[in-house]
Amino acid sequence: MHVIPATKDAIIAALGTRPALAQLPKLYAIPTEQGDVQWGGFWFEEEVPGDSNWAQLGAQRRRIEFRLPFVVMAATEGDDPRSTDLAAWTYFEEIEAALRAGPDFNGLIQQFDLVATKNRVVPTGPKTWEASITGQVVCTSRSY
Repeated sequence: MHVIPATKDAIIAALGTRPALAQLPKLYAIPTEQGDVQWGGFWFEEEVPGDSNWAQLGAQRRRIEFRLPFVVMAATEGDDPRSTDLAAWTYFEEIEAALRAGPDFNGLIQQFDLVATKNRVVPTGPKTWEASITGQVVCTSRSY
């Protein structure tokens, strides 16, 4: 299996180990129906393949750099956008803790970083708020 889908699978598995994320849907790709992530969710967006370092390792092996963009979302009922934003950031921190607990992703990754790139809090209806954080897992694979 290619390292990118295998890494996505390893990340989803790592998120499943965190009790605080137990009820959060964890999807391999963008949800197809709103009900998939009605009150919260995590999903990957289009990955960004990067450089393949063939020359550094010899022609028989390679190491690739890539980015896995993701969204984590929380939605709440009520008039408190701050609590919705706080819920999304709590999910983000749990995601970070899950990834840092097993940073080699089943032996696939040599180095990674987790960055948040965008945060938004918006009303989605009367007394309903949604907060989403877009982030990226920036990876360098082990040579393979």
